[in-house]
Amino acid sequence: MKILGMTDEQLKMLAENLAGTCDSIETGLEGLDLDARDFDVTNVEDALLDYNVEICPGCDWWCDSGELHDGEGCDGCIEREE
Repeated sequence: MKILGMTDEQLKMLAENLAGTCDSIETGLEGLDLDARDFDVTNVEDALLDYNVEICPGCDWWCDSGELHDGEGCDGCIEREE
């Protein structure tokens, strides 16, 4: 299993493909023709933080890190609560 083994370009494309979706990292990797079994998903998720993309703890959708509000959720979650 590769610790990361992805190029910066692949990580950037993965971040762009996941943003605004509820897809899994595995689905995102497969969309780039990469075998998800070759990667440690936790390390990939951590690397996506460098591209300001992370999963919202409230709705499980990938969003820009700047859209998250102190662990309460993303902009979409906050709007739904109001």
